[in-house]
Amino acid sequence: AGVVQKPFLLPLFLRLRRLRSTLGPGDVLTCVWSVYLLDFCKPKFRRTLRFVLELRARKRQLPARAIADVLPAIGGLGFWEGLPAGLRRSVWRVASEDLRRCVPPPPPAARTPPAAEDAMAALDD
Repeated sequence: AGVVQKPFLLPLFLRLRRLRSTLGPGDVLTCVWSVYLLDFCKPKFRRTLRFVLELRARKRQLPARAIADVLPAIGGLGFWEGLPAGLRRSVWRVASEDLRRCVPPPPPAARTPPAAEDAMAALDD
């Protein structure tokens, strides 16, 4: 972005930071993508974006397809690991191979323990 955009971007970031509680899921993803494309972001605003992104993800307000569309930005800004593991697996399934290269693979799903009857039957054998 350079010094040319700095006078314009700083007031914008400050205003968005103040309005963070009113940002909808689409607004958050748009901000993440914009910050990534401009390659200019103050540390406080980056933390704010991370917080709002993770909050919307925990509330299940971010569709996997929408996150997959901005996967290069989420990986480039270091937000991928902060998303819930289940959501990362969902995004991984819908993302194209090109987009998957931007982030590490999600952790595997936790195996569910066998039912009590199955465990008892295995002991009897």
